[in-house]
Amino acid sequence: MISCRQPLLEHFFISRRRASGFTLIELMVAILILGILTAATVSTLTVALDNSRVPSAARTIQAALEGARDRASHANEPRGLRLYYEDVEGHYMVRSMAYLEVVENETAGDIEVRRDSSMGPPTWGDADVVNGTGVNWNSLYNRGLLTEKSKVRLGNWWYHIQSGTLSSSITSDRLRIVPEYRDATGTNMDISAGFVNEGDHEVTLAPVEMADEDPISFPDGVFIDLSVLELQSPSIRPLAWGALADSDYVDIMFSPLGTVDGPLSIQGLLHLPIVEIEDVTLGFDFGDENKEGNESLVTIFTQTGQISTPPINTDNGGTDPFKLARTGITE
Repeated sequence: MISCRQPLLEHFFISRRRASGFTLIELMVAILILGILTAATVSTLTVALDNSRVPSAARTIQAALEGARDRASHANEPRGLRLYYEDVEGHYMVRSMAYLEVVENETAGDIEVRRDSSMGPPTWGDADVVNGTGVNWNSLYNRGLLTEKSKVRLGNWWYHIQSGTLSSSITSDRLRIVPEYRDATGTNMDISAGFVNEGDHEVTLAPVEMADEDPISFPDGVFIDLSVLELQSPSIRPLAWGALADSDYVDIMFSPLGTVDGPLSIQGLLHLPIVEIEDVTLGFDFGDENKEGNESLVTIFTQTGQISTPPINTDNGGTDPFKLARTGITE
């Protein structure tokens, strides 16, 4: 009896094991379905990540600006952000930023003021040559502290460095300066030759990157497009800033009160358009509803220091993308 039942039991269990397995066709179908689901998931994630690049950059920029503003309030002295831009398809595109802090103005040493005899009698707009004695302006220039944005105070009067002269004159430790403005009597127009003692002069120096802060970068392919930056004054558009600063950056500084400091403070609103490089390459304008990629906008209220990300007005093909941010209405 035992010998007869044993084969039957073995046959029963073997049949059960075979019945519980998968055929080759079933395995191939399962693998195919798994592949389709994986491809769909990866595609969905890729689209989601692509769509999140611009909003992510907008949040990063807003947080960085708010961080610079809060640092100014905490330190009780100006702080800011330096926006590094480059030429991409004819657009001035920012792809990285750095936190800034101010340095003390240069007041060391005595300086000698000379009139350039080749310039003839003093007239409005004439430049003067200032030689440093006991101060190394060339070193300050090489360290990026002395730029054409710097100002020079002689006594009670402030002067600009003459545009386009710094890189050539600094090699001989000279600064060519022009009056900041002309008063009714023209008193500050003619700079008297002679020596100016230490403490009676100062040179403003450019802010420097904060050593304990890491640079800030955006997701690949996302930029701030300064070429469409809307400013009330065309004289300080990004190209003019670049030429004036003899560099490839724009500084946005905040005062300890939280307001925008420096030349940009008069603008009222500063709009920073955030775009994808694909749309710039294809020639789409900011605010054009037909563009393929995403875009966003960060707006700075210079008089209050408020920073927001308002909607973009896409009416009329993006001819006035800042209308909603500026007026609050789209019609």
